[in-house]
Amino acid sequence: MSDLTHWQSADPDLAAAQMHEWRSRSSFSEPDIAAILHSLVSNFHIIAGVTLLGAFISYATIKSMTPQFTASTMVMLDSRSTILDDTTNVFATLPIADAYIESEIELIRSDAIVQRVIDGLDLARDPEFAANDIPPGILILASEHTADEADRLLAGVKTLQVSNALRKRLTVKRRGLSQGIVISFRSRSQVKARDIANAFADAYISDQLQNKLQSSQRAIEWLRAELDVMAEETQNSERAVETYREQNTLVGEGEQGLNSQKLRLLTADLAKATVAQSQLRVSLDRLDSLKNDRATLLLTPEIAEKPSIRVLRLDLAEAERTVSEFESRYNVNTINRIPPYQEALARKRSIESQLSEEAFAAVQELEAQYDAATSLVLSLKNELDTLRAENAALNTASVGLNELEREADAKRRRYEALLSKFNEADNTAAVQLPHARIVSPAELPLAPSAPRKRAAFAAAVFFSFALGVFAALLREQLRRGIRTADEVQAATSIRAVGATPKLKSARGRDIASAMNAIVRKPYGAFATSVRSLREELALESRFGACKIIAVTAPDENGGKESVASGLARSMALANIATLLIDADLQQPKILPQLYGDPERPDLADAFAADTGWRDVVVRSKKPPLDILGARRPIWDERIYELFEQRFEQMLNEWRNDYQAVVINAPAALTSPKARAIARYCDDVLLCVRWNATPRREVQSSIELLASVTGEAPKPVLIDIAPNALRRMERGALGSLAGFGQARPIAG
Repeated sequence: MSDLTHWQSADPDLAAAQMHEWRSRSSFSEPDIAAILHSLVSNFHIIAGVTLLGAFISYATIKSMTPQFTASTMVMLDSRSTILDDTTNVFATLPIADAYIESEIELIRSDAIVQRVIDGLDLARDPEFAANDIPPGILILASEHTADEADRLLAGVKTLQVSNALRKRLTVKRRGLSQGIVISFRSRSQVKARDIANAFADAYISDQLQNKLQSSQRAIEWLRAELDVMAEETQNSERAVETYREQNTLVGEGEQGLNSQKLRLLTADLAKATVAQSQLRVSLDRLDSLKNDRATLLLTPEIAEKPSIRVLRLDLAEAERTVSEFESRYNVNTINRIPPYQEALARKRSIESQLSEEAFAAVQELEAQYDAATSLVLSLKNELDTLRAENAALNTASVGLNELEREADAKRRRYEALLSKFNEADNTAAVQLPHARIVSPAELPLAPSAPRKRAAFAAAVFFSFALGVFAALLREQLRRGIRTADEVQAATSIRAVGATPKLKSARGRDIASAMNAIVRKPYGAFATSVRSLREELALESRFGACKIIAVTAPDENGGKESVASGLARSMALANIATLLIDADLQQPKILPQLYGDPERPDLADAFAADTGWRDVVVRSKKPPLDILGARRPIWDERIYELFEQRFEQMLNEWRNDYQAVVINAPAALTSPKARAIARYCDDVLLCVRWNATPRREVQSSIELLASVTGEAPKPVLIDIAPNALRRMERGALGSLAGFGQARPIAG
C-alpha cells in the first residue's frame, strides 16, 4: 500500500486527537542519565583541560609551599581534688566530666599560658611569629601619645600579634574518650615545634601548681579567721546554756522524768475511773427502766448477784412451791379455811416484801457508788490539770535549754571540724601535686606534617575534575542549539516528527549524497529516518488526491534542501508520483548540485508567459522523480511578481498531475516568500539543525508560519551526530513513527 493510500484512509479525527495529545504533554521530562553521559563525553576536552590545568597549578603551588613540622605532647589529667572537702576517695575511680576536660583545654589556650610561653622562649623577637607590620590605625593612635605610652602600646600590639600567631599554630584536643589532652604545635622549624609544644605543657603544669599553692594559702587564711570567730561563738553558746539553766531552776533530766511518770499514772487512773463511772451510769439507767417490773428487776446482774437476794429468792421459791401443793391438793372453796395454807401464803408474801426492800436497797447502793465514782473522776481531772500545767512549764524551759545545747554542740563540732581542716591544710600546704602530668613529651618530628602533598594533589585533581564536569554541564545548559526531540518539544511545545543523521558527502554535494543514500542504502540510517518521516506525514494526512509539503528552515543554513530532496526521492521510490520544487530562487541548490548546466531553461522561465512549467521539468528515471527549480540565483523582481501571480494556478495544475509535491521553500526568518508558499501547502516541515539552530530562531519561525497558515509547522531534527542518533534511537525518538524500525517498501 502506497503512502498516498495511507493519507486517503487516515481518520482526521484520530489524527487531530493524536496531535492534541502530543501538544498537551508537558515539555519537561525526567533526567536522562544517558544524555548527561553523552554531554560529558562530547565535552571531554573541557573536562580534560580543566583537570590538567588544575593539576598543574596545584603541583606548582604544593612545590612552592614551605614544609611545616608538628610536634605533640600528651598530658594526662588525674581526678580532681580540693582542700575543703574529703571527696577524693569517693570520686577517685569516677571518670572526669567532659566539661572539665574542655575547660582544661581552654585553659591551655588562655592568654596567661600563651604569654608565659612567649616570655619563657622569647618568641616576641622570633621573625616566624612576630609580624613587622603594625596596623595604620594603631600607628595613628600611638602618634597621639607620649613616647613611653606609644612604646607600651606598640609592645602590646606586637605581643597580641605573636599570641594570635601562636594560637593559629597551636592545636589542643582530647585523645579519644580518654582523660588525655594532646598539645600539638606546628612550625617551620622542627626544634621550635618540639620546644614550644613542651613549653605549653610545662606552663600548664606550672600554672596548676601555682594556682594550687595560692588556693592553699587563701584557704589557710580563711580557716584561721573562721577558727577565731567560731571559738568565740562556741564559748558564748556554752555560757548561754548555763545561764538559762540557772534562770529556770532546771536541775536535770530526773525531775522532768518524775513529772512525766506522775502524769502517765494520773492519766491511767482517770481513764479507769471514767470507765467505772460510765458502767455505773449504764446499770442505773437499766434499773430505772425496770422499776415497774419486779420480776425482771430481780433478774438483773446488779441485784441478782447479791447474797441476800439469792437467799430470799430461794425462800420465795420454797414458799411458792408449798402454796402450789396446797392449791393442787384442796378445793378452792375450802382451801382458805386451812391454817397451814394461810401460813404458807403469808410467808410467801413476807418474802416478796423483803425482796422488794432488798432490791430498793441495792439500787440505792449503786447510786451511792455512782456518786463516789463521779467525785473521783472530778478529783483526778483537777489533779491532772494541775500536773499538766506544771509539766508544760517544765517542758517549755527544757525546750529552750535543748535548743541552746544543740546550738552550742553544733558550733563546737564546726569548730572542731575547722580545726581539723586547718591542721590538714597547714600540713599539706608545702606539698602540692598537680592534677595533671606529662606522660609523653614532644620529640623532634622527623617528617613534615604539612603540606600533605599526595592528599593535597589528589584533592586538587579531584576538585579540578569536578570543576571540569561542572563547566561541561554548564556549557551544555547554556548552549543555544537543540539536540533531542524532547528539547524541540520543550522549546516549541510541538513534538518533532522526524530526525535525520548527518551525511558524509563531498563539499557542496549534500543534496546528491541525500538522494544517493535513499537509493543505494535503503536500510541505512538516513534512508530509514526519511522513510519514518514519510510515514509520519502519511499518518497525519487529512487530504485526498495530492499532498503539498513545504520544507523550510529558520535560516539559509538549515539543511532544508537535503531533507526535501531525500523526502521526495523516498516518495518516488514508494511509487508515489512526486514533484520536487526548489522555490528558493535567490539561493537555488538542488538543480545546480544534481545537473548543473545553468543555461538550460528552469523555473524562472516557467514563470514567463512564453514557456510552460512542464517544459522545464527535469525527470529522474531511477526512481521516477520530477524536479522543478532554478539553475542560477534570480534577483529580478519581475520574476518574483510573476511567481506570486502564477503560483496558485500552477499549484492546481501540480495537484492534478502528481500525488505529492515537495517544495524547498526559502528561509522562514529571512524571506517572506516562505510564508507566502506555506499558505498554500498542506504540511510545513521546519528543519532544525542538530546543535546549531538557536532555540529562539526556531520559536520565531514557528510563530511566523503559524500566523500565516493557522497551524504550527512540524519540526524535523536534522544533521544529528551518529552517536547522538544511536542514543535517540534507543530512547529519545523511539516513539516517532517507528524511527529506526521502518520496514522496506516495495517498488
